[in-house]
Amino acid sequence: MDLAVLIDEADKYAKENSVEGIIGRVTRFESVKIGETHYVSIDISFEDYLKTQVRRGEYLAIRSIIPKVTIVGIVDTITRSDMLASLKIRETTNNRDPSTIMTPTTIQLSPIAEIDDKEKVRPAVSPIDPQSPVFRPKAELLEKALGIPMRGVVIGNIYSGGEEIDAEVRLDEDTLRHHSLLIGTTGAGKTTTLKEIVNDENIEKQNVIFDRQGDFVRFSISKLDDTTIIMPVTKLMEGKEIQDYVIKFIDRYSNCKDVEYADDSVVLDCGNKIRLVPYSINFGDIMNKFHKLTPYMSLRASMAWESLIRITKKKL
Repeated sequence: MDLAVLIDEADKYAKENSVEGIIGRVTRFESVKIGETHYVSIDISFEDYLKTQVRRGEYLAIRSIIPKVTIVGIVDTITRSDMLASLKIRETTNNRDPSTIMTPTTIQLSPIAEIDDKEKVRPAVSPIDPQSPVFRPKAELLEKALGIPMRGVVIGNIYSGGEEIDAEVRLDEDTLRHHSLLIGTTGAGKTTTLKEIVNDENIEKQNVIFDRQGDFVRFSISKLDDTTIIMPVTKLMEGKEIQDYVIKFIDRYSNCKDVEYADDSVVLDCGNKIRLVPYSINFGDIMNKFHKLTPYMSLRASMAWESLIRITKKKL
């Protein structure tokens, strides 16, 4: 086994799959351990430190030399030392000396995942050799290591080292078939993300949206074709005739021109065709089954509902 050849192969792989070449190497000055609580120490020369400006929270990759795997991890700690600290010398005069900060930088990387030469992705379990090259991975490599599907709805970019990078975050069809919870504070982009999912054409899908604020009604009118809007007629919007309701709807949501009335719906021409289905519910008609139609009642309240309605009707 020619180790020099293996190192050259690792360096070549790192350069071909990096954003800007090799930025450092796994340290030679301590043992390299892989485990749940271990970090990998990486040494970066002062010249490379000036060029790369590595940051905490940044994703980096290691190409191990003997096991031909690529490990992707996140920077946990960055250590900079003056030359006097390395020599254990304390300066008492506080003089400035630029030459003594021209020292290597040490970072600690927390391994996340690895990719072998068969493109199999798994947790970081392989040994990492000292002197293995370290680099900033290209977007495709980072996405693969993090398990991001190659195709799907793009909902944003990966955040690395305090800023967005080119690597994208995508949701594929399999992910969208499962239950998902999207949370965030006001203005974080929840509605925008949902609009991206609805409007994306990479995946064939049918969308059913329950919209309590009207954001998606406006979005459907301006962006989507062949949309049906089922709108409850409230006290604020109801009129004596269906025409009154449509006028109120257009005033609130759009600037549609042509209107075509059908038996059970209205077709609006808003630059695209919108089928509007107004409806209302008479509480007296559904009173007995109300507990089955609303999700807001507890199990105990639902069980008692029919009895309460029966007693109430007798008293009325």
